[in-house]
Amino acid sequence: MRNRCRVTEQGLRAAFLEHLPDTCTLDPAGAELEAELHARLEAGRAAWPAVALAPAAFVRHLAERTVGAALPGLDRAADLYIACACTEGAPLAVDAFHKAFRGDIAGAVARVDASPAFIDDAVQAVSERLFVRADRARPRIADYAGRASLRGWLSAVAKRTALNLRRNKDDQGHEPVSSTASALGASAGPEIALLKARYKVEFEAAIRASMASLPPRDRTLLLLHLVDGLTLPQIAAMQNVSRATVTRWLAAARDALHDGTRRDLVGRLRLSPSEFESIAALVRSQVDVSLPGAVRGDGTAE
Repeated sequence: MRNRCRVTEQGLRAAFLEHLPDTCTLDPAGAELEAELHARLEAGRAAWPAVALAPAAFVRHLAERTVGAALPGLDRAADLYIACACTEGAPLAVDAFHKAFRGDIAGAVARVDASPAFIDDAVQAVSERLFVRADRARPRIADYAGRASLRGWLSAVAKRTALNLRRNKDDQGHEPVSSTASALGASAGPEIALLKARYKVEFEAAIRASMASLPPRDRTLLLLHLVDGLTLPQIAAMQNVSRATVTRWLAAARDALHDGTRRDLVGRLRLSPSEFESIAALVRSQVDVSLPGAVRGDGTAE
């Protein structure tokens, strides 16, 4: 980090540069940076007028989340402001956060289990995950970096938390983890239905093995899109690339997952030629649908 300096609201640029990682290539010269920092501070204050946050804390938060040559966008300033205020323990910050975002969190949870009791439990679990400091570590809300909207990021966190909670409840109740056969529905033909019933355990194991063999970027894309439900524009914003690039990456990741799942199944099972073709069709048509259930017991989902 650069040399420390005294922080005043009139010296946001100096406070920002104090905490800017040396790997960043942002040009620190001139008054433009000061104006951009003030604009983000004012946008945050305007969005959250009841939440008082020290300017020094906010610009430090921005600096630590600056990548390359660009500040976090002005359109993310309000999101970063409330995330920073919650991280810093600013008065009224968490209350304001809950009033603004509880509905989004509950909505994401409901896509996993819409029962009122489960939603209440999961929303509480998300709150603990976001704001409780474990072993003096930063709360999870500090991980929000402004690359996507806070609502989108929270929906992903909420859905991941709900999936884990659902899995834990299933384990405690000695119920089987949601399997490929039950997840796929009754619309497939009788041959495919028979294969699903016969190979459901092997199919989910093959998905997990194939996921584990993928490069980290491919695993992340598949989990964000197929498990967490993020849209292509949301993922593009998180990855700081175009939607077309994400579309191309995701298509390649799907193909790799399909091929790996089929190879794993064929390698471990004795299949007739007709069964082989049916397995190939099953993999092509059902891996995307089956992935959420398959990864519930898999470390790649977390």
